[in-house]
Amino acid sequence: MAGSVFRPVLSGARVAIVAPSGPFRPEKVEPARAALTARGIRAGPGPASAAPEDGFLAGPDERRLASVVDALGDPDVAALWAARGGYGATRIARLVPLLDVRAAGKPLVGYSDATALLARWFAAGVGALHGPLATSVGGALYGRSAAFDAAGRLVVRTGDGRRHVFDPATGERMRD
Repeated sequence: MAGSVFRPVLSGARVAIVAPSGPFRPEKVEPARAALTARGIRAGPGPASAAPEDGFLAGPDERRLASVVDALGDPDVAALWAARGGYGATRIARLVPLLDVRAAGKPLVGYSDATALLARWFAAGVGALHGPLATSVGGALYGRSAAFDAAGRLVVRTGDGRRHVFDPATGERMRD
């Protein structure tokens, strides 16, 4: 595969916050939603993402898979953002149809357990960003924090104090 294409997410677009792994409370993604809304991007739980907590998962495998596949098929969704990691995405990643990922061409953002899905996106030739989970924006999670700076760049700080800056429209890492 020559490489992946990262389709920009422009003002007016919608980002689906999906739940392929662990459960999350809606207020935990509010800082991420508010940051995107401030940039003219609509954001909120994707189809099937408001799953009730099922122990350490955001619902059964079928429901978590549906949160990803339904967002891929939703013409109103321009990108997907994993709400949180933990465990569970590894159980559904191989079930996400590569043809659906390729046909949709929608970028995915996440890390931790969502890395299994990022690999699926790469296999389909579609851009993905190994970046913050929606629940980690505006706060610290596992020693990392993420926020948007005054210039609209996504700034990720790691537990060792390193700072990484990304252009949210392209996913490209920028110089600070």
